[in-house]
Amino acid sequence: MNQRYEGSILLSALLFVYFGSALLMTALENFQISHKFARNHHDFYSGKIMASMFLAEVKHMRYPLKDKETLFYNLGQLTYTYEKQQLTIVVEIKGRALRYEFHETIDRPKNIEN
Repeated sequence: MNQRYEGSILLSALLFVYFGSALLMTALENFQISHKFARNHHDFYSGKIMASMFLAEVKHMRYPLKDKETLFYNLGQLTYTYEKQQLTIVVEIKGRALRYEFHETIDRPKNIEN
């Protein structure tokens, strides 16, 4: 029983490389998907916060509402149009090709400028 196995390790090496690369690709893909989700989540809620702050100022009559206007913030720009009690808010995040649109129904405040 003193025999030595003299076979090739080519198959073992190829399987090791295949499974190692598959594991690495899965980990990288998971990281990429997680990063993209987190970035889009952050951008959406940044836009939602911009729209909510604008709506709060309008509803408390601190900001004179016009029929159409563009406002610039640190994170991007907010464009709104007001037609027939329908306020449409479009938020574009700076440095990204993202555009979020929000709709709100509000009564016509007394501080509207035409």
